[in-house]
Amino acid sequence: MDTIRIGNDIPLQWTVKRGGEAVDLAGAVTLKVWAVAAMTRHELSFSLTGANIIRCTFRGADQRYCGNYRLLLIVNDGLNNMYAVDSADAFRLVPVTVNDASAPVNLVELTSDILIPANGYSAYEIALQHGYAGTEEEWLASLIGPQGEQGPEGPEGPEGPQGSQGPEGPQGPQGERGADGTVIWPRLRVRPTMHLVLDTQEQVSTDRFELVDGHLKIKF
Repeated sequence: MDTIRIGNDIPLQWTVKRGGEAVDLAGAVTLKVWAVAAMTRHELSFSLTGANIIRCTFRGADQRYCGNYRLLLIVNDGLNNMYAVDSADAFRLVPVTVNDASAPVNLVELTSDILIPANGYSAYEIALQHGYAGTEEEWLASLIGPQGEQGPEGPEGPEGPQGSQGPEGPQGPQGERGADGTVIWPRLRVRPTMHLVLDTQEQVSTDRFELVDGHLKIKF
């Protein structure tokens, strides 16, 4: 890592690869490059050389803090296919050097090789890397295990609150007319002995008989 006195313009060239192959940065919608330290971050103006080489300058006038710096590249910030790349330990800014401060700073050349594929490995591709030899359909079928046993019935839950009264239902149809009732009247008859006999369907109390002015009244 280059050690550079703070306040010097620092020319930077950053080559970005993925799996050893050049990344097509020219096809990105947006690109942002930052110089990042523990206490500060400054966005850098840049140009592209080819499809994957970033050239920029960290101006001395924009340098505020000493310390280790890294470069941060953000591709398609806030859009689809967004990703970020870091170049760790790009350079170190120090307050003083033993070199002549007026001497020009050499070009700082950096290379980053992204190991993660652009769209990431699928679970099936990861399985192949770990020795799986079947087809993708066979691998998907292998993920479905046998149906498990039915679990025990859970405890009965608490009784819920009483619901609100429903609306009154429509009036039902009128029922059929019932049969006329039969009135059973008591029967009076005179025995040869001149006794008056009262025949009724039920037992009658003597309190219901009364003799008024030679007339016999029977209460029903």
